[in-house]
Amino acid sequence: MSNLFPTYQLTEQMRVVEQIPIQLKGVLTKSWYKHPELGLCLFKAATSPRVPIPNVRNDWVEKVVYEISKLLDLPTARYEFALAWNEERQSFVLGSLSVNCLPPGAESIPGGDLLANTLPNYEAGYPLSYSVENVLKALAQNEVGCPQNWVGIAGIDRATDLFVGYLALDAVCGGVDRHPNNWEVMVVDGRLDLVPSFDHGSSLGGNLSESTRATIAASGFAPNLMKSAFWNNTERVDPIQAFEIAVRLYPQIFWQQRLKAITPTQIQDIFDRIPEGRITAAAAKFAIDLLAFNRQALASV
Repeated sequence: MSNLFPTYQLTEQMRVVEQIPIQLKGVLTKSWYKHPELGLCLFKAATSPRVPIPNVRNDWVEKVVYEISKLLDLPTARYEFALAWNEERQSFVLGSLSVNCLPPGAESIPGGDLLANTLPNYEAGYPLSYSVENVLKALAQNEVGCPQNWVGIAGIDRATDLFVGYLALDAVCGGVDRHPNNWEVMVVDGRLDLVPSFDHGSSLGGNLSESTRATIAASGFAPNLMKSAFWNNTERVDPIQAFEIAVRLYPQIFWQQRLKAITPTQIQDIFDRIPEGRITAAAAKFAIDLLAFNRQALASV
């Protein structure tokens, strides 16, 4: 019996025809489907004609980051490998799917809207006003809680503490795309909760070309060429710096302990389970090296 991650097929009959106005923006082609086993899913193509660089794809990135988030016990949208039928091409398109993580009847609010409605000078000061401090301040002022359908972690019962965990995931995976529309809160039964983490495609050096991976080491890429969406005064910070700022504001050792507990064997097992043709050997090596470097850098946070 194969231990590889499964690949789910999405047929034209599963496509959702009604309007679902969430998470359809971005460079990659996206479509909603109703899978008989998984329910409502968002398919995202692995590559884009707008970024025609060979071997640059994010289907494996989404899956690997999801598996690492499970090691951290974070609430995260489920990601799987997928094939979606394209009627125009008369062929299946490689990509990933994410299972809808909103409870029935929940309404999602982009993080940028929460910030604009909470902090008086946020919009006038954007993008410099998009800081870790302001995000945590907005979550605290609105008394945002954790997802109600999340099993939970002892001592983590506020969105502020949980968002620090999202930044821990970004830090170890080199995630640079936690911009104001790549995290959300949801209105459920009259209360505000943080939406599980989603959209991690800009992580693990997955957007690098093979030639770039051959000329730069992960240890040089991480601190020097990787900036997050967050600002600190007049400078953008990298994902590890963003996490450092967060733990200074909300001191805790839980996420550091979880990061330290991840073993090289667990990481290697994730990559060994990626189906053939989804990732190159160079991309896998670079991602594994980057994870090792980031884990080492985070050990002293």
